Formats: sequence, C-alpha cells, structure tokens
Amino acid sequence: MNVVLFIHSLRDGGAERVCSYIANFWMKSGVTVTLVTVALPSHDDYFTNPDIRRISLGLDKKSNGVCDAVLGNYRLVSSLRKILVDNKVDTTVSFMTRSNVICALACIGISKFHIAAERNFSPMDNHGFLWNALRKKTYRFADVVVTQTEIGQRWIEANTNSKRVEVIPNPIIYPLNEVNRPDDLPVESDARFILAVGRLSPQKQFDHLINAFADLPVCMSHWRLYILGEGRERSDLEALVEDRGVADRVSLLGRVDNVALWYERAEIFVLSSKYEGFPNVLAEAMSYGVPAISYACDTGPTELIEHGKSGFLVEPDNINELSARINELANSANLRAHFGQNAKAVRTTYSLDAVMKQWTELLPQ
Repeated sequence: MNVVLFIHSLRDGGAERVCSYIANFWMKSGVTVTLVTVALPSHDDYFTNPDIRRISLGLDKKSNGVCDAVLGNYRLVSSLRKILVDNKVDTTVSFMTRSNVICALACIGISKFHIAAERNFSPMDNHGFLWNALRKKTYRFADVVVTQTEIGQRWIEANTNSKRVEVIPNPIIYPLNEVNRPDDLPVESDARFILAVGRLSPQKQFDHLINAFADLPVCMSHWRLYILGEGRERSDLEALVEDRGVADRVSLLGRVDNVALWYERAEIFVLSSKYEGFPNVLAEAMSYGVPAISYACDTGPTELIEHGKSGFLVEPDNINELSARINELANSANLRAHFGQNAKAVRTTYSLDAVMKQWTELLPQ
C-alpha cells in the first residue's frame, strides 16, 4: 500500500499532531508513506519517522490579490497531482478543509482513493464564501470524509455532497513522547494551579477563563492560572489580566516543550472554547488524571467528559457558572481525586491502537 498524507504544514496544532501519529503508525505497520506539505520542513513541530518520504511544495506564500490566490492554488493542485501520478500512489489522506479541496481537485480523473479529514467543527470553521462553496461541491469527489464527532458527521452529510462520512476521534498518546523536554516548571514546588492550553485566539475564549478566574472569591487568592500557547490575542489578554488585577496570579507562558509535566502538576484543567473539532488538550489532560471543566461547546467535550463523574460540563459562554465550578472543584480535594481517576478512562477509549484500527479499515484492500 502506497499512501500520501497531505497537509499544509506540521506546525504546532491538533490536525498536524494527528497527521504525524497516522504517518508514524502506518510506516511502522509496513505501509509506504509519503508526507506532502505546502510549507517547508523548517516549520515542523512534530517528529516523523525518518523512513517516511517527505516532500515540501514550498508554496506557503501570502497571496497578493484574487488572481494571485487563484494562480497559487492552481499550482498546488498541479503539483500535488503530479506527485500522485509519478509515485503511483494508491490512497491520499488530506487534513483540514482547504487541503481537502485541493486534494479532491488533484485526484479528479486519476483514480486515487481519497480520504478527506475534517479537523474542526465545520459550521464554525468559516473559510470564507469561496472555500465553503468549494467544500460543498468538491467533497463528492472524495471517497470518504472523516469527521471527529457524530455532530460533525451529520453537518457534513447535510451540507455537502459527500457520498460517505465516517466518524473517527483523535487518538490519545499516553504518556506524551516529548524529546529534550525541560524537567522543571517555572513555579513553586507547592504551587496550586489551574491549567489551560491552546492558541491565543478568539476560538479559545481565554478572556472568559481569565474573567472567571478573576471572579473567584478572595479565599482562592493562593491559586494560580497558567495558560500555555501563543497567538495573536496575547496583547489583549495581557491587558485584560492587568485590568482585572490578577497579574500576580495569571501567567501567559507561551509555547512550551514539556506540556506533559504541566499536566502532571496541574490540579484542574479548563477548556473555555467557543467551539472545537475534538479538543486534544482536554483529552490529554484527562489521560493524565487531571480533573477537567469545560464549556459544553460543539464538539468534543460532551463526548470526553461525563458530567459529575469525570469532570464538569458548563453551559457555553456562562462565565458565572464557569467561575462557580472552578471554585467548587478547587475547594474539594475528594472531588478532584474522583474526577481525575475516572478521567483516565480516555486512555483506553481513545488509544492509538483503537483509533488507528478505524483509520486502517478505511484503506482500500
């Protein structure tokens, strides 16, 4: 079996991480894997097996107007099509909407089995009128479209011309394999802290979390909030931290190489997102036994957390309830232990072997 995986880059992100997991697993299983990215390997944040052939198209450039964008995407389609033909590829797997559209167009007329993987909650993942229209029209050329949840599956079935849609969640790797990770944290050994992880973007709504934390009662002043991740909202979030008077208790630490150590030390994990596809960081934290609180947003948290058993689900965008649940969990060591122990069940449900069995069953025999 000769498979090409196509994704924009292997920069830090959930889709990129899953792509690297799939590539490494299949290569180890005897599948011939070629990984094609639009961006250069210098942008990689994830490790792939050195036996995996890597092709970079080097077309990761900002467009100067509509004509330039059309020409750039034509080059992408043509370059990918040539790779698929020249390498006698059996199957292509693409990740995220724009790459899925590019790959669907590249596969037209050359009889390549195409699996298009949606990696976010599609109705909230707005790529603009043109890309949304292209998704609707071109997904009929894909042999299979993969979503991460049943809600996502129903949306794709109702809003595109896809002929087959399957649900495959993201795998959870426990423990995380972190190369050359720092073995200490920039916090006191007895610090009690709440953890959040993700891009500093509007989707993650870290402003909600900061406000919920700032609203905690005075008796909670010994707790800290650490947010790992980087993004365009940093300056706005830093200003909010100052405005709410919690600069001594809230830290935006940027990207780190030892997130597993943070999971090991955290006492509570909070996800405040507006939407998700399948929240990898929530699943990872739970696999480490961290009691979790999450907005019950579309999609993923309600599949991962059993409310009152392995964590708390909070009404989306209800900052007051989010603050109250943080306060409740922080003040009950027994509840934290109960949630944390039950949360570890995700290790089995979403193990790499279990999830990859579903992916491998999609490949044509």
